[in-house]
Amino acid sequence: MINDIITLNLDKNTNERISEDLMAFMPHSKKSSFISHVIIHYFDDYIQKYDTLKDVILNAIKKEDANYPLDRIQMENVVWTIMEHIERNKYSVQKKEKKEVKINIRIGKANGEDLENIIEHTPPGSDVSSFLRSILISYLSLPKNEREKIVYADLIKKIENAIKNDYKIRFQTNYKKYIASPMEISASREQLYNYLIFESDDRKKIQNIHIKNIKSLYVTREKREFSKDFPIYLEKMKRNGVQFVINSNIIYKLRLSSTGINIFNASYLERPEPLPQSNLEEGILYLDCSYFQLQRYFAPFYEHVQIIEPKEQAEQLQTKLQSTLDQYKKEE
Repeated sequence: MINDIITLNLDKNTNERISEDLMAFMPHSKKSSFISHVIIHYFDDYIQKYDTLKDVILNAIKKEDANYPLDRIQMENVVWTIMEHIERNKYSVQKKEKKEVKINIRIGKANGEDLENIIEHTPPGSDVSSFLRSILISYLSLPKNEREKIVYADLIKKIENAIKNDYKIRFQTNYKKYIASPMEISASREQLYNYLIFESDDRKKIQNIHIKNIKSLYVTREKREFSKDFPIYLEKMKRNGVQFVINSNIIYKLRLSSTGINIFNASYLERPEPLPQSNLEEGILYLDCSYFQLQRYFAPFYEHVQIIEPKEQAEQLQTKLQSTLDQYKKEE
């Protein structure tokens, strides 16, 4: 089948979701190449879900009416139809779009063997195009960070093997090369992106990097090393959001107005976790997040939040706000 072309007919919603993932995860790839990559790396998980559903349906049929057997082809068709319906309803609308987008996938030397093996699993009552589309629909039903793990499955496997064998890694971004001790891959609390938590040989401090930004990675045979405070900072990061690095033991005390309390309760994205001594009803928060997260999250609160402690950070923020106010005064 090498050099054969498979045409996928995607409804508008599915096509838009795939385009969004393409821009988020592999913006320099062609859509057809990205779709092929996703299908290949997600297929094992898809088949596992398929087999699980088949067992559930078969057991239910046997329980209800042992005298109503289905042959293999009938069972495969029933399972495939139900699975596609369930997965599609997790993110899509019931109404079927009349206008569809055609995506051509070429079976080449790079992906030929993998795609041919997948195509062999096409259910008897389906065609290849519909079957591959069903895999995409199932992939899109997953949380964003889980989809990202599928796209970067090969890279993540390398990192996990290094951690398992207690080895350091060498990796490169667009801007820097690192020799580092990897600790774990963690997702943001919002389940959006995945971050490698590590300690580099040059800084000897806890750091993070969005896995998308790792361009190449090599596993060394050097044993991992971590500073003594690493577990403490890791615990803080996992409570407040692993996308924000914490390298201090500073605790912030904030006062919120009644409006600020409402904003805090309504704004979940990147919200730091209050410490036990906080009293949200009274508008008093104690936080051990990073200063960067503090500024980023509370910036939209304006006059409805005030840093009480530490005084140094309160004065820093006051200086920045005054500078902003001065800029507006200059334009008057």
